[in-house]
Amino acid sequence: MKNQLKNIVSILLLGILISCNEGDADFSFDQQAVSTSGSIAKFYIDQTHLYVIEKSSLSVFDVTDFENVKREVKLDVDREVETIYRLGDVLYLGTTTAVLFYDVSNPIDPKYLSSYEHFTGCDPVVSDGKYAYTTLRTSAGCGGGNDVLDVVDLTDVMAPTLVQSVNVSSPYGLVLFDDYLFVGQGNNGMRVFNVADVNSIQSIGAYGDIKAIDFIRDEDNLIITTETGLVQVKVQTDGSFIILSQINY
Repeated sequence: MKNQLKNIVSILLLGILISCNEGDADFSFDQQAVSTSGSIAKFYIDQTHLYVIEKSSLSVFDVTDFENVKREVKLDVDREVETIYRLGDVLYLGTTTAVLFYDVSNPIDPKYLSSYEHFTGCDPVVSDGKYAYTTLRTSAGCGGGNDVLDVVDLTDVMAPTLVQSVNVSSPYGLVLFDDYLFVGQGNNGMRVFNVADVNSIQSIGAYGDIKAIDFIRDEDNLIITTETGLVQVKVQTDGSFIILSQINY
Protein backbone atom coordinates (compact mmCIF):
# COMPACT_ATOMS: atom_id res chain seq x y z
CA MET A 1 0.00 0.00 0.00
CA LYS A 2 2.85 2.38 0.82
CA ASN A 3 4.38 1.92 -2.64
CA GLN A 4 0.98 2.43 -4.29
CA LEU A 5 0.53 5.72 -2.44
CA LYS A 6 4.01 6.80 -3.52
CA ASN A 7 3.13 6.06 -7.14
CA ILE A 8 -0.08 8.09 -6.94
CA VAL A 9 1.71 11.03 -5.33
CA SER A 10 4.47 10.85 -7.95
CA ILE A 11 1.95 11.03 -10.79
CA LEU A 12 0.18 14.02 -9.24
CA LEU A 13 3.42 15.88 -8.58
CA LEU A 14 4.70 15.05 -12.05
CA GLY A 15 1.61 16.67 -13.53
CA ILE A 16 2.28 19.80 -11.50
CA LEU A 17 5.91 19.99 -12.63
CA ILE A 18 5.12 19.50 -16.30
CA SER A 19 2.24 21.98 -16.23
CA CYS A 20 4.65 24.63 -14.94
CA ASN A 21 6.84 24.31 -18.03
CA GLU A 22 6.33 26.81 -20.83
CA GLY A 23 4.80 25.29 -23.95
CA ASP A 24 3.25 22.23 -22.30
CA ALA A 25 0.05 22.75 -24.31
CA ASP A 26 1.86 21.26 -27.31
CA PHE A 27 2.65 18.00 -25.52
CA SER A 28 1.76 14.89 -27.52
CA PHE A 29 1.45 11.32 -26.28
CA ASP A 30 2.82 9.85 -29.49
CA GLN A 31 6.55 10.63 -29.59
CA GLN A 32 8.24 8.77 -32.45
CA ALA A 33 11.77 10.14 -32.08
CA VAL A 34 11.95 10.39 -28.28
CA SER A 35 9.88 8.32 -25.89
CA THR A 36 8.53 10.28 -22.92
CA SER A 37 7.56 7.26 -20.84
CA GLY A 38 9.63 6.12 -17.89
CA SER A 39 11.82 3.04 -18.28
CA ILE A 40 10.23 1.08 -15.43
CA ALA A 41 6.67 1.78 -16.56
CA LYS A 42 4.02 -0.95 -16.53
CA PHE A 43 1.98 0.69 -19.29
CA TYR A 44 2.33 2.90 -22.36
CA ILE A 45 -0.40 5.10 -23.85
CA ASP A 46 -0.62 6.91 -27.16
CA GLN A 47 -3.51 8.73 -28.83
CA THR A 48 -5.50 5.58 -29.59
CA HIS A 49 -4.22 2.65 -27.54
CA LEU A 50 -3.08 1.67 -24.08
CA TYR A 51 -0.52 -1.12 -23.70
CA VAL A 52 -0.45 -2.82 -20.29
CA ILE A 53 1.84 -5.56 -19.02
CA GLU A 54 0.99 -8.01 -16.29
CA LYS A 55 3.15 -10.76 -14.85
CA SER A 56 3.30 -12.79 -18.07
CA SER A 57 1.01 -11.03 -20.53
CA LEU A 58 0.56 -7.96 -22.74
CA SER A 59 -2.87 -6.36 -23.20
CA VAL A 60 -3.85 -3.68 -25.71
CA PHE A 61 -6.85 -1.43 -25.04
CA ASP A 62 -8.67 0.91 -27.42
CA VAL A 63 -8.84 4.32 -25.67
CA THR A 64 -10.27 6.42 -28.49
CA ASP A 65 -13.42 6.68 -26.37
CA PHE A 66 -12.48 7.04 -22.70
CA GLU A 67 -16.06 6.30 -21.68
CA ASN A 68 -15.95 2.98 -23.49
CA VAL A 69 -12.43 1.59 -23.11
CA LYS A 70 -12.17 -1.97 -24.36
CA ARG A 71 -9.45 -4.56 -24.46
CA GLU A 72 -8.75 -5.60 -28.02
CA VAL A 73 -6.08 -8.23 -27.48
CA LYS A 74 -4.27 -10.09 -24.72
CA LEU A 75 -1.06 -11.94 -25.50
CA ASP A 76 0.58 -14.53 -23.30
CA VAL A 77 4.28 -13.83 -22.90
CA ASP A 78 6.36 -16.82 -21.89
CA ARG A 79 8.44 -14.65 -19.55
CA GLU A 80 8.10 -12.68 -16.34
CA VAL A 81 7.47 -9.21 -17.78
CA GLU A 82 8.60 -6.21 -15.72
CA THR A 83 8.73 -3.11 -17.94
CA ILE A 84 7.39 -1.73 -21.21
CA TYR A 85 8.86 0.89 -23.54
CA ARG A 86 7.87 2.00 -27.02
CA LEU A 87 9.73 3.86 -29.75
CA GLY A 88 8.16 4.19 -33.18
CA ASP A 89 6.55 0.90 -34.18
CA VAL A 90 8.68 -1.23 -31.85
CA LEU A 91 7.57 -2.26 -28.38
CA TYR A 92 10.29 -3.28 -25.94
CA LEU A 93 9.37 -5.61 -23.08
CA GLY A 94 11.88 -5.92 -20.28
CA THR A 95 11.65 -9.34 -18.64
CA THR A 96 13.72 -11.10 -16.00
CA THR A 97 15.56 -13.17 -18.63
CA ALA A 98 15.44 -11.17 -21.89
CA VAL A 99 14.40 -8.04 -23.74
CA LEU A 100 11.57 -8.88 -26.15
CA PHE A 101 10.90 -6.89 -29.32
CA TYR A 102 7.41 -6.60 -30.88
CA ASP A 103 6.17 -4.89 -34.03
CA VAL A 104 3.12 -2.79 -33.10
CA SER A 105 2.58 -1.03 -36.44
CA ASN A 106 -0.85 -2.67 -36.20
CA PRO A 107 -1.74 -1.99 -32.54
CA ILE A 108 -4.30 -4.78 -32.28
CA ASP A 109 -1.94 -7.37 -33.73
CA PRO A 110 1.45 -7.14 -31.98
CA LYS A 111 3.95 -9.40 -33.71
CA TYR A 112 6.93 -10.91 -31.93
CA LEU A 113 10.20 -10.02 -33.66
CA SER A 114 13.06 -11.32 -31.54
CA SER A 115 14.69 -11.33 -28.12
CA TYR A 116 17.95 -10.39 -26.50
CA GLU A 117 18.67 -13.07 -23.91
CA HIS A 118 20.49 -12.29 -20.66
CA PHE A 119 21.06 -13.72 -17.20
CA THR A 120 18.27 -13.40 -14.63
CA GLY A 121 17.93 -9.83 -13.38
CA CYS A 122 15.57 -6.86 -13.10
CA ASP A 123 15.53 -5.39 -16.57
CA PRO A 124 14.31 -1.93 -17.70
CA VAL A 125 15.19 -0.94 -21.28
CA VAL A 126 15.31 2.20 -23.46
CA SER A 127 16.35 2.73 -27.07
CA ASP A 128 17.20 5.29 -29.73
CA GLY A 129 16.18 2.89 -32.51
CA LYS A 130 19.77 1.96 -33.37
CA TYR A 131 20.73 0.57 -29.98
CA ALA A 132 18.89 -0.68 -26.93
CA TYR A 133 20.23 0.02 -23.45
CA THR A 134 19.17 -2.30 -20.65
CA THR A 135 20.24 -2.34 -17.01
CA LEU A 136 20.44 -5.68 -15.23
CA ARG A 137 20.20 -5.54 -11.45
CA THR A 138 20.76 -8.77 -9.57
CA SER A 139 20.42 -7.60 -5.95
CA ALA A 140 17.25 -7.49 -3.80
CA GLY A 141 15.71 -10.68 -5.16
CA CYS A 142 16.42 -9.90 -8.82
CA GLY A 143 18.69 -12.86 -9.51
CA GLY A 144 22.41 -13.44 -9.16
CA GLY A 145 25.52 -12.13 -10.86
CA ASN A 146 26.98 -8.74 -11.70
CA ASP A 147 25.02 -5.49 -11.98
CA VAL A 148 25.57 -4.22 -15.53
CA LEU A 149 24.42 -1.97 -18.34
CA ASP A 150 24.14 -3.89 -21.62
CA VAL A 151 24.27 -2.10 -24.97
CA VAL A 152 22.53 -4.02 -27.76
CA ASP A 153 22.91 -3.42 -31.51
CA LEU A 154 19.54 -3.27 -33.31
CA THR A 155 20.87 -2.87 -36.86
CA ASP A 156 18.96 -6.10 -37.51
CA VAL A 157 16.14 -6.12 -34.97
CA MET A 158 15.48 -9.74 -35.91
CA ALA A 159 18.94 -10.63 -34.57
CA PRO A 160 19.99 -8.20 -31.79
CA THR A 161 23.61 -8.51 -30.66
CA LEU A 162 25.52 -7.37 -27.59
CA VAL A 163 27.95 -4.49 -28.17
CA GLN A 164 29.34 -4.32 -24.65
CA SER A 165 28.52 -4.55 -20.95
CA VAL A 166 29.40 -1.82 -18.46
CA ASN A 167 29.52 -2.45 -14.71
CA VAL A 168 27.04 -0.21 -12.85
CA SER A 169 26.26 -0.61 -9.17
CA SER A 170 22.56 -1.35 -8.40
CA PRO A 171 21.09 0.07 -11.65
CA TYR A 172 17.39 0.91 -11.81
CA GLY A 173 15.75 3.06 -14.49
CA LEU A 174 17.51 4.89 -17.29
CA VAL A 175 16.90 7.51 -19.97
CA LEU A 176 18.59 8.66 -23.15
CA PHE A 177 19.20 12.37 -23.60
CA ASP A 178 20.85 12.89 -27.00
CA ASP A 179 24.42 11.56 -26.60
CA TYR A 180 24.01 10.97 -22.86
CA LEU A 181 22.55 8.14 -20.84
CA PHE A 182 21.34 8.78 -17.29
CA VAL A 183 21.18 5.70 -15.04
CA GLY A 184 19.48 5.63 -11.65
CA GLN A 185 21.24 3.68 -8.90
CA GLY A 186 18.82 4.02 -6.02
CA ASN A 187 20.73 4.52 -2.77
CA ASN A 188 23.97 4.67 -4.77
CA GLY A 189 22.84 7.82 -6.57
CA MET A 190 22.96 8.43 -10.32
CA ARG A 191 25.49 8.02 -13.14
CA VAL A 192 25.72 9.85 -16.47
CA PHE A 193 27.44 8.26 -19.47
CA ASN A 194 28.51 9.64 -22.84
CA VAL A 195 27.19 7.10 -25.37
CA ALA A 196 28.09 8.96 -28.56
CA ASP A 197 30.43 6.04 -29.32
CA VAL A 198 28.77 2.86 -28.06
CA ASN A 199 32.05 0.99 -28.43
CA SER A 200 33.73 3.34 -25.96
CA ILE A 201 31.15 4.46 -23.40
CA GLN A 202 32.51 6.99 -20.92
CA SER A 203 31.22 7.81 -17.44
CA ILE A 204 31.14 11.61 -17.17
CA GLY A 205 29.47 12.10 -13.80
CA ALA A 206 28.40 10.40 -10.57
CA TYR A 207 25.87 12.08 -8.27
CA GLY A 208 25.48 10.38 -4.91
CA ASP A 209 23.03 12.97 -3.56
CA ILE A 210 20.30 12.20 -6.13
CA LYS A 211 18.96 8.73 -5.28
CA ALA A 212 17.49 8.21 -8.74
CA ILE A 213 15.02 5.42 -9.51
CA ASP A 214 13.66 6.46 -12.92
CA PHE A 215 13.43 9.36 -15.37
CA ILE A 216 10.96 11.03 -17.71
CA ARG A 217 12.18 13.37 -20.43
CA ASP A 218 10.19 16.55 -21.08
CA GLU A 219 11.87 18.38 -23.97
CA ASP A 220 15.12 19.84 -22.53
CA ASN A 221 14.29 18.80 -18.98
CA LEU A 222 14.43 15.57 -17.04
CA ILE A 223 12.08 14.66 -14.23
CA ILE A 224 13.84 12.28 -11.88
CA THR A 225 11.88 10.06 -9.51
CA THR A 226 13.58 9.12 -6.25
CA GLU A 227 12.56 7.21 -3.13
CA THR A 228 11.62 10.50 -1.47
CA GLY A 229 10.20 12.68 -4.24
CA LEU A 230 10.82 14.30 -7.62
CA VAL A 231 13.70 16.36 -8.97
CA GLN A 232 13.39 18.42 -12.15
CA VAL A 233 16.64 19.30 -13.96
CA LYS A 234 17.62 21.09 -17.15
CA VAL A 235 20.24 19.14 -19.10
CA GLN A 236 23.10 21.07 -20.70
CA THR A 237 24.81 20.25 -24.01
CA ASP A 238 27.78 18.69 -22.20
CA GLY A 239 25.62 16.28 -20.18
CA SER A 240 25.75 18.31 -16.98
CA PHE A 241 22.52 19.67 -15.52
CA ILE A 242 20.96 22.42 -13.43
CA ILE A 243 18.38 21.58 -10.74
CA LEU A 244 15.20 23.57 -11.42
CA SER A 245 12.91 22.29 -8.68
CA GLN A 246 12.52 19.57 -6.11
CA ILE A 247 9.50 18.15 -4.31
CA ASN A 248 9.75 15.74 -1.39
CA TYR A 249 7.03 13.53 0.00
